Amino acid sequence: MKRACLVLLCVLGSVFSFGVKGQSTTEAPLPISREGKWGYVDSQWKRSILFEFDFAGPFREGLAYVRIGQKWGYIDVNGKQIIPAQFDDAGSFSQGLAPFKTAGKWGYLDKNGKIAIEPQFEFGSTFADDRAAVQVNGKRGYIDRTGKLVIPARFDDAGVFTSGIAVVREHDVWEFIDKDGSVVRGTTTDSPSFYRTFFSGVLTPVLLYGKTGYIDDAGELVIKPQFDNAGIFSEGLAAVRIGDKWGYINNTGALVIEPGYEGAGPFGNGLGPVKLNGKWGYVNKSGAIVIEPAFSAARPFYQGSAAVKVQSKWGYIDLKGTEIITPQFEETGFFGEGLVPIKLLGKWGFSDRAGKVVIKEKFNLAGTFSEGLAQVRNEDQKVGYINKSGELAIGFQFDEATPFSEGLAAVKQGDKWGYIDRTGKMVIPPRFSTATQFYQSQAKVAFEDTSLYINTSGTKIRQSSNTQTFPEIDRRVMTVEGNFVGSAPALGTVQVELFLESTPQGARVYLVPLLFWEDNGEEALMKDENRLKDFRVSEGATNQKTFQKQAVFWAVFYREGKKAALKCEVNEIKKENKCAVTKGDWK
Repeated sequence: MKRACLVLLCVLGSVFSFGVKGQSTTEAPLPISREGKWGYVDSQWKRSILFEFDFAGPFREGLAYVRIGQKWGYIDVNGKQIIPAQFDDAGSFSQGLAPFKTAGKWGYLDKNGKIAIEPQFEFGSTFADDRAAVQVNGKRGYIDRTGKLVIPARFDDAGVFTSGIAVVREHDVWEFIDKDGSVVRGTTTDSPSFYRTFFSGVLTPVLLYGKTGYIDDAGELVIKPQFDNAGIFSEGLAAVRIGDKWGYINNTGALVIEPGYEGAGPFGNGLGPVKLNGKWGYVNKSGAIVIEPAFSAARPFYQGSAAVKVQSKWGYIDLKGTEIITPQFEETGFFGEGLVPIKLLGKWGFSDRAGKVVIKEKFNLAGTFSEGLAQVRNEDQKVGYINKSGELAIGFQFDEATPFSEGLAAVKQGDKWGYIDRTGKMVIPPRFSTATQFYQSQAKVAFEDTSLYINTSGTKIRQSSNTQTFPEIDRRVMTVEGNFVGSAPALGTVQVELFLESTPQGARVYLVPLLFWEDNGEEALMKDENRLKDFRVSEGATNQKTFQKQAVFWAVFYREGKKAALKCEVNEIKKENKCAVTKGDWK
């Protein structure tokens, strides 16, 4: 008799996908969606609140926002409506107050549904450390819990306060401020790094059941999922797709450039790449075409130049659309310190601004120069650093690496990240599941399921206010095409890869969520294979993702009239978990 067996390989901390862990307790019901309706399940994925809402948010301080029709209200953990659905939008409770939107303005209410701060803002975030970010006349500042504007609205971006510190952007300069609005560390006079330009971390695109929205650094869903696709924010705008057309939104979620393009990318130097009638060009922030669509592909501007593709080769243009490097490369990246990574004959090297190859192409991959060094990958898939002469400055020894910033670079060895100095010395030992570049002496890292900020000595400065949100949320890949960026800045997600071992030829296999299995009954489902059609997986190796440490589902096998079912549970993160058929008539 052949045995049907599932081997589950769990990967924690994927570079390109991640979830949110944090302060919420597992006792609070978790919001999920099934067949177009929202409800709640417990930590074992058993239904706890009926699926009767058009949208449902996470519980905070005992209440959760829900949408009924087009209006938003709040329920308690028993599903009872505490504050009737009456608002145009709503956010989570924090410090006893929750943001709500009515008649185009945001205000704040208490847990009794009484208005505590009158609707008057263009945007309002949740409170943290007695501060909430609000928008007034297109600029962002902070109010206290009385509604008083205690930090003037002068910023283009404003993050969430954690341990008395928030990150803000004014024009192209990012800085950290305290609760009085004072700069914690002097602003930099250097040009913003590639990382800071395109990965601010204030808003991140997230995918929920086929629609994309945006989440802030505290895990709050600031822009509800409504787009068919969406990109990262840069310069205050993000490309979004509605139907088959792309446009741009601002950080309140409002459309500022109507969807009318076949493609769109991040803004850089005031211009955004768009695709029209099969060709790429550039628009300004008003949506006016500045560089006529004439390219087969185009990337964001950075430091005054952008990579464009003509037929099958890449070159560069300036902000006026004038060619500065003739298209000649198979692939390319972004300029850094006067050099740009380029690919020729299948290998990577570096070119100067005149298009002259100054470091011969011999690497498997190459990143952007920063502080005189650039990360490169060799034939053995290890990463090291070279100087501008092309000499190996730090040997090939890392699995992943970021550009240098403030004298340090994040590097990955095995499954942990640490930091090296410019001599290659490991000055902060590898112990983080993710790590980002330093900016103004702070870097965001993840350690033992906790997101926190460290200083250049590796000492914890403050803990992120990340909280658990949606168990099935998927943050999008945070990359900008053509640059070697290393790890995405966030906590890891548990990704479960399933491999079917010793499965007889022709077997049909289904992976059925516990909730569906219990709602419909094992006996009924085993008798009617057609009811499982939405959960069919192919023979051999397949992928199935789960977003909890405790994931339970049923695996069902059918072949030539024979059938078997087994319950599989991932109780902890391991490299290998096995589930074997122990009942049924599988032969």
